[in-house]
Formats: sequence, C-alpha cells, structure tokens
Amino acid sequence: MQCNPSLALVLDMVLLGWGWSKPPSQAKDHRDLDFNYTAEDCCSEAAWTDERLQSIERQGFAINHSRVKIGHGQEEAFIRAKNLLQDWRHFQLGWAFVPRETPIERGQGFNVCSKEGLFWIVNPLRLRYIRDDREQARKNNKIVYAFGSGTLQGHLLAGEERFSVEWNKEDDSIWYEIFSFSKPAHFLSLATYPYVRFKQRLFAKQSSDKMIQEMRHKVS
Repeated sequence: MQCNPSLALVLDMVLLGWGWSKPPSQAKDHRDLDFNYTAEDCCSEAAWTDERLQSIERQGFAINHSRVKIGHGQEEAFIRAKNLLQDWRHFQLGWAFVPRETPIERGQGFNVCSKEGLFWIVNPLRLRYIRDDREQARKNNKIVYAFGSGTLQGHLLAGEERFSVEWNKEDDSIWYEIFSFSKPAHFLSLATYPYVRFKQRLFAKQSSDKMIQEMRHKVS
C-alpha cells in the first residue's frame, strides 16, 4: 500500500498523518524494538484466573474482556472462525485495521492503524504466542485457537491483547473472545484516557459484530 502524506508528524513509532486515504500499513523492521512493559504473569496462553487478573491490576493495568457467541456448528464452523482470525477479519473496521496479509507467526511484528478525525495513528506490536488446540479435539470438550500480541516501544499504550475462538463441543457453540490489559504509555493516551477506554469498548463491540457477520458467510 503506497501513501503520499501531505503532512506527517512522527512521535517515535507513532505516526500521525493528515492527507492519507489510509496510512502506511506495512510493518517496519520491528526486530530492534523492545516491548514497552514488564508486567508479571503476562504473555501466556494459560487461563486467566482471578489471581492472575488481580496481579495484573495491581501493576496498574486495566482489564478489558469481551466474549460473544458468533455461531453454531461442529468442526467446519470452528475452522471457519479460525480462518477469520488468521485473515484478520475481526480487525477490518474501517476506522481501525491490521493489514490482512500480516502472517500469524510467533515474533511477527505488525501495525495497528486507527483513525482519529483527520489523523491516522499507527501503533507497533509483536505476536508473542499462538495456541491451537485442534490436535486435542478428540480429548477436550472445548477447543481453542488464540494468539496474543504485546505492545512495542512507541505504542500509545502498554500491555497485551489476545483474540481467540472457541468450539464448545457440548452444545457445538462457537465463541469469540477478546482479552487485554493495558495502561497509558504516552502523554497523548494519558491525557485522553477516558476516551481511549471508550474506544476499546467500541472496538470490542464492533469487532464482535464483525465476526458474527463474517460467520454467516463462507470465508472468501
């Protein structure tokens, strides 16, 4: 994707551009960027118990959680939901997106692009873990596919976000879940934190609606 910005401000790795139809979506070389947080009990695909959540909150992070039923079916429906996540369909919202060509690989850097008024904000992250329970499908009643990413230096927030889909084999329901913890990492997010929290809730709602809509159609 090529863009010719008429005006751009660069704050570390946060890009604000005026005059873009869409921002530069290709991730720069993020290998030299460190994570901008050092939270304990983080970056794990393990279950988030009450004890772990309390530990994260004591470190100043806000917890965000959304879980919705997006469909019904057996293995075919679960694979469809998994493919949607791998294609970043849950993150194609117009005002916020991740490039669909971004591979789901541990250590992969990528950008989250979000629009605020006339400006686009580009925040860098890196995939930290991937969970795929499909090989255990015959043993478990709940099969999960998930991946989680962490914020890098230059991101307006500090923390992690995990997206997952689940097949409950007891009733063949398919679920989509968003779980994250975050706190301000830049004066812009600190000064507008109530608005940031509102946008996080808005994203969760619209992303869930997007997954429900996509599950009604075959993945193209």
